[in-house]
Amino acid sequence: MNRYMKPNKLSEKVSTSAFIKLEDQLDALFADLGIDIRITQHFMDRVNERFPGGSDAFYTDMLGLFKRLKERYGDKFKALDPKRKLDIVITSFRSKFNIPTEFTYDRYDKVFDAALKTFIYGDDFTGKDRAAMGQQKLKVEVANALRESILKYSRK
Repeated sequence: MNRYMKPNKLSEKVSTSAFIKLEDQLDALFADLGIDIRITQHFMDRVNERFPGGSDAFYTDMLGLFKRLKERYGDKFKALDPKRKLDIVITSFRSKFNIPTEFTYDRYDKVFDAALKTFIYGDDFTGKDRAAMGQQKLKVEVANALRESILKYSRK
């Protein structure tokens, strides 16, 4: 276990109401792109086990991360293929957040559900489709995954 994966014993836990508030803010942020953010119980449990900061720091870092994600990749999210499930890892080098996320299309609501599956804290995480939201270390794997999805959808 590396130094970033030690259990969170010294700081305050992130409350359920803070997660609900964050989910509402993220839903409002991504509503124009047709994306509904869903925070899973597993994600909440991992945050409270692993994140060394408190509730306010987590909320601020997450909101900033998703604002940067929308700013950089928002146009690509609009062109997602509704028939294809997309798995990416949203990464922040600033906050050391790694968030495996699954995008699936909800035919009933006609939006993409983005389920934040789990939370990994640390800068040594590597994942397949990693969307890096750092200063100069921006990774393009997510752009490639989104481009593949767009190409497959446009060919049909």
